[in-house]
Amino acid sequence: MAGMVLLPDVMCDAVLWQNMSNALLAYGPLIYGDLSKDNSLEEMAARVLSQTQQRVQRLVLIATSNQQNSPQARAFKVATASSLINSHGHFFGLGQKTIRLSLSEKHANDPNLQSQIHQMSLGMGKDAYCRQLLMARDSDTHLLEPDPPPGAGYCRCGRQGA
Repeated sequence: MAGMVLLPDVMCDAVLWQNMSNALLAYGPLIYGDLSKDNSLEEMAARVLSQTQQRVQRLVLIATSNQQNSPQARAFKVATASSLINSHGHFFGLGQKTIRLSLSEKHANDPNLQSQIHQMSLGMGKDAYCRQLLMARDSDTHLLEPDPPPGAGYCRCGRQGA
């Protein structure tokens, strides 16, 4: 059986999947990708793919964006990372406002989910957060192509996934 590679969101880890892991096992073995160690999307992909025993044949994107950062968003992320890199204090993880903004309207006020995400961000740490903030997203067009390469497939999911 092929199995499934699960990739968490920014500043999240495999804990993100714990409530649904048992149900997902019906589709085969689960591989949890660690997105905290790398400086580029290419490095992340290489690390995750090195854990798979077979070629990845399908991609499902759930609740994610394929848009590159605007110049304003990029400047904000660089300033935030620079401030954190130059600070010598304790990293307090993602703030509640940031966490709420990352959640759908349905889950934005779920204190248990907010706490879970905050705990994951603390576990990931300042260095991982800075790497993720500074990671370049140079293009948003490849995921918009209507036809995947021969033999592959992908599916964009979510209310704004079209």
